[in-house]
Amino acid sequence: MLAARPILQSAARSGAPRTRLSHRLTVMARFLATTAAPARRALASPFFARLPSPHALAPRPWPVLGRSYSTVATRIVAPNPPPVNDQGMPLVLLIDESAVQQLRKIYERDGNDQQALRITVDAGGCHGFEYKLDLVDLKSQTTDDVHFDAQGAKVLVDDVSLGLISGSRLVFTDELIGRAFKLVDNPNAGSSCGCGTSFEVKM
Repeated sequence: MLAARPILQSAARSGAPRTRLSHRLTVMARFLATTAAPARRALASPFFARLPSPHALAPRPWPVLGRSYSTVATRIVAPNPPPVNDQGMPLVLLIDESAVQQLRKIYERDGNDQQALRITVDAGGCHGFEYKLDLVDLKSQTTDDVHFDAQGAKVLVDDVSLGLISGSRLVFTDELIGRAFKLVDNPNAGSSCGCGTSFEVKM
């Protein structure tokens, strides 16, 4: 409307006849006068305020599909000094925040924080070795066990089993098939079964 008004005023001052162009400009001016205010009110409405900005609609990379276990909160835990393998490399266990929180809930539920999650690797399963995870009394610790502690969450692993799972990640999963502690991302496993309880040692 602001752009059309000077043109119409100029035509009137010059005494120009009411041509087809001036008629079209008059119609446009009337249209803008009747639609500008409603359009401004519509743009100021809460509906348009909720629309994402153009920056939010910019193309983004596709997400990586797969399971996640709050990896940002994963802690690398090892006694001080840590045990080492035959090559002198430290044997460590990565304990995810999900496992730490679940062990804390168990301690609070039972009113007993002198418990530990024992991880054992035994021969068996469809791939040759299988994980066993059991909640035990901390007093059951032997001289062959390595004691891991992540913010009060206690884990026991015998030295033989630790050599087969070093670098693995302990997580707690809550899935349709059940809730359980699991070992994932074992760098020593060449292959594993679908349920993740049995694995073949990488040669």
